[in-house]
Amino acid sequence: MKSPIPIVVTLFLTSLTLTPVTYGQEYKYGDIIAFSRKNICGIQHVTYKHYAIYIGSKRFEEQAPNQDIFHLTGSIKNIIPPRTPLSDCVYGKLADEGKNERDNYLDKIWGKEINLPDITKRIKEKYNNCGPWNPKKNNCEHIATYVRYGLKISLQCGTSAAKVVSNPEISEEMLTEIKKRISVPTCEEFCSSSPGDKSG
Repeated sequence: MKSPIPIVVTLFLTSLTLTPVTYGQEYKYGDIIAFSRKNICGIQHVTYKHYAIYIGSKRFEEQAPNQDIFHLTGSIKNIIPPRTPLSDCVYGKLADEGKNERDNYLDKIWGKEINLPDITKRIKEKYNNCGPWNPKKNNCEHIATYVRYGLKISLQCGTSAAKVVSNPEISEEMLTEIKKRISVPTCEEFCSSSPGDKSG
């Protein structure tokens, strides 16, 4: 009898696409939401994705009633003593972040159910406690994947930022296997196959 695994993997890979959504679509608690971004560095466009966790209506003590996402935002620190961070893991509004889509890209290879109480625990752990923002080692995607899966990983799939992110908490073998299983394109492959704006 042939193993069903190749069929399952094939079906997964063919279904692994991001479905654009409009404001008001019903995300579920704990969903990872991606927002396309583009910076201008000199004459070069730098594309990346901002990531957040959807939390919906108020359920945390510090969350305002109109805040429905949790994310690491910004990168600068206050230069005035005591030099408190001007960015951290905070609650925010989905409607303020622009075009968005669900991006739970590790779900189908995760091998276990997403644990909602663990998501709640990790949000409480990280609220105003994310450590220094670092585009390579501690960015918004690292935080979003940590909250959903308990694993800090940043791939920046389909963006030019994929060239600079790193994953110090994951072995090279594990990272290679994850990329293979979710069929991550390189930036060059993505850009050569996607006409027009490469904004992720």
